[in-house]
Amino acid sequence: MSISDFGKLYEQTVQYVLAMPKSEKEIRDYLKRKQLRRRLMQKRYDEFVSKMKNDPEYRDQVKELRKKVREKNEKLREKDFTEDNRTEYIGAYKTGLPTKPGAEILDTDIERVVVKLREQKLINDSDFAEVYVGSRKTYSGISERKLKLELRRKGVSEEIAEKALSENEWGEKPRDDKIEIQKILSRKLPKLQQKIEIRREALAADNSLSESEREKDLREFERAEKQKLMSYLVRNGFEYDLVKEVIK
Repeated sequence: MSISDFGKLYEQTVQYVLAMPKSEKEIRDYLKRKQLRRRLMQKRYDEFVSKMKNDPEYRDQVKELRKKVREKNEKLREKDFTEDNRTEYIGAYKTGLPTKPGAEILDTDIERVVVKLREQKLINDSDFAEVYVGSRKTYSGISERKLKLELRRKGVSEEIAEKALSENEWGEKPRDDKIEIQKILSRKLPKLQQKIEIRREALAADNSLSESEREKDLREFERAEKQKLMSYLVRNGFEYDLVKEVIK
């Protein structure tokens, strides 16, 4: 890859990184996807060139297509959009034919990009983990276990993930599971209360039931809904005993 092509690839990757904090694995995955797309585009372009060279009928069809697209673009440039601007922003019409892609992206090019990003301090999994832990579902709540799992999927080492979630020098943790459960309950409980009220009204309207039967049905309904809520929290990584304590 030439210096110019490498510069373009590096700049594209920098823009990807700056849009939102990324782990090193996410950056490598991004570059691998670009590498694969570039190879597929090159294959399609090579097939197009070969067909243009060996198939006169296809070559004539392409020539006619390019002519039509060129004429449509000329008309578009001449159009007065004062009265009707529906097609003003569609841009130029395109043929949809394969175009020559950029230079092939080699594994060595990917490594060079990653090394340069490290040198420019644009890649740092420790910094990424701290930002991720501090910003992930800040208001809606998330368990520490789930955060660790997500960080692992993003290629962050267990040691770095543990450090990002550990107590600071003042004994404070960036995320506390008890508080996270309370955040989730603040969203879930109003809906649960609404379901209970609907159930209560339905039971009150059922004249075939006695008062004790209504109370028993409502207690069982509340218990079942509470169990569903506890199961939901446990499935999302919270310890059962802590869930039980907070809900109680």
